[in-house]
Amino acid sequence: MKNCVIIEDEQPAIELLSSYLEKVPDWQLVQVCRNAIEAAEYLRSHSADILFVDIEMPMLSGIEFNQSLTDPPLCIITSAHVEYGVKAYDLNVFDYLLKPYSFARLLQTYNKLNEKEDRPAETLPSSVDTYIILKEKGQNKRVNIEDILFAESQRSYVVLTTVQGVIRSKMTLNSLESSLPSEMFIRVHRSFIVALKKVDSFNQNKVQIGEKSLPIGRLYKKDVRSRLDGVKD
Repeated sequence: MKNCVIIEDEQPAIELLSSYLEKVPDWQLVQVCRNAIEAAEYLRSHSADILFVDIEMPMLSGIEFNQSLTDPPLCIITSAHVEYGVKAYDLNVFDYLLKPYSFARLLQTYNKLNEKEDRPAETLPSSVDTYIILKEKGQNKRVNIEDILFAESQRSYVVLTTVQGVIRSKMTLNSLESSLPSEMFIRVHRSFIVALKKVDSFNQNKVQIGEKSLPIGRLYKKDVRSRLDGVKD
């Protein structure tokens, strides 16, 4: 059993990662630290196998914290900023999880570690994430996956339409797509992702969700038709 410590100052991110770790059979969460100083104090008297470290934290950044450790445990960086990736790998971190990341992405890290240690991975539960975390105007927002209708790329932003309203988050559509369960969502156009079971009707050129008509891109038509024909309520 590997003891895991989360070092993170944002509660939604803590809750999401904690829920993921509950699904991994031989990883256990033993401590949550709100900043690097608190983590350093904890590690003076406790052992840990894996650290999940956010980069942007008060007092001391995740990178500075990692540099301060003389014999650090295996370190996995979590961040919403892709630009820190190169510097993080220069510090020999094990992996870099770009927020918002899915349970499937965490499993890639889990399997990668098992391969490194040359041992077989245990069978993991096939549960689906129930929510994702998106940042809007400096606030982290928890979005229930079942409530998502569709997402649209608008330059450097993604506009996510849910049953409750609209969220505009600075990220790429590819990044959002990687955090959504593929069995529930489909890319219908380079600028649109839709929830399969929220589609009211469709033809060869568009899908209809409520009063909104969304185009189907030429390269996506075959896959869209195949997936939507197979949707069951």
